[in-house]
Amino acid sequence: MKEQIIIDLTNEMIEQSIIQTKKRAPDLKPHFNNLNMTKEQGNQIGFLGEFAACTYFGLNWLDNIRNDYKTIDTHDFLLGNAKVDVKTESVPDNIFNLLKYQSTKIEKPFFKHSSILDDKPYGRRLINAGQREELEKKHVVLFGAVNRDSIIKQRNGVFLEHLSGWLPLGYVTVKKAMEYPIIEKKPFPAKDPKYPTPVMAIRSSDLLSINNLKERYTNHINTYKN
Repeated sequence: MKEQIIIDLTNEMIEQSIIQTKKRAPDLKPHFNNLNMTKEQGNQIGFLGEFAACTYFGLNWLDNIRNDYKTIDTHDFLLGNAKVDVKTESVPDNIFNLLKYQSTKIEKPFFKHSSILDDKPYGRRLINAGQREELEKKHVVLFGAVNRDSIIKQRNGVFLEHLSGWLPLGYVTVKKAMEYPIIEKKPFPAKDPKYPTPVMAIRSSDLLSINNLKERYTNHINTYKN
């Protein structure tokens, strides 16, 4: 097992996440309500995930920022011709540290150890059922996580001032995601047995390696350069 790379979230990224959250606020309806943070903080984490994913793939995250948010985006960024959707969740420190250690196998990256199993808490990656129609226009869904316990909030309590880093978890093709049924009941015993909204609950064992995706993209770019 080895530790997965974590993308630093710079001060510039934090500043831009605040700017873009303010700009996007009138046009944005959150897909999930997070009881651990404000709506603004949740939106910030979404932006930070996009910025960090661009960085991971060697793309300029600043160039990827939209001019406005009047319409629903068709993708978060492009890898060649592939339209990528980035979904970032916040998890507590103990889960974040478990997620950092992945198998080196390319085809099945992780979640084969400790308590992170498909049908246990934090074993599924969630896609809001309301996004199903717009998801069909994309090709890849990329999942990442941030450490909820590393958050430092601004004095006003509205926005995030610091976050330790973004952890890439893996990806699925949209074709694979669309095979999942829409469910409401969690696949494990819980105090609250239902998700807050209907979802497609992607098994973590179905995630493919983000390292493999990066290698394929790099080879694609190099092929066209040569």
